[in-house]
Amino acid sequence: MTGVQTCALPIFIAQALAPAHADPIEVFYRNKTVTVLIGYEPGGGYDLYGRAVARFIGKHIPGNPQVVAQNMPGAASMTAANHLAKVAPRDGTVIGAVNSALLLDTLIAGDASRAQFKASDMTMIGSISSNAAFIIATKESGRSEEHTSELQSHSFISYAVFCL
Repeated sequence: MTGVQTCALPIFIAQALAPAHADPIEVFYRNKTVTVLIGYEPGGGYDLYGRAVARFIGKHIPGNPQVVAQNMPGAASMTAANHLAKVAPRDGTVIGAVNSALLLDTLIAGDASRAQFKASDMTMIGSISSNAAFIIATKESGRSEEHTSELQSHSFISYAVFCL
């Protein structure tokens, strides 16, 4: 053996025997349970979507955690959204299938909103469907053009707003 081969052999053996560095996300989710919190009663559209996500998403999360669906109906999914914001662990083991319009609730309802969160406190990780939505308000509603401009200035809003 040459000097280079003699020197390279121990390095090669050391690298081969060294433990592989594990993906920290995979390690975290391994043997964990992820809960998909569904904000509506069993049997409806959100329940169908939430259970479809729960059935397949575990295969796409490193560590392949077990995933369970849990219904938490109430107030058009506000109960589940408030639970996500204030009670559920914020470590990725609980995700929600809630009405995305709730993100607008604090902007539209102001102090009358029952949301215990700001839209910026929540992270949207995806949507199983896409749809176009818009808000219509009459002049008598008290919503002015200035309010419309305020709503449109928030980058997370993808709604068209009309004041008649």
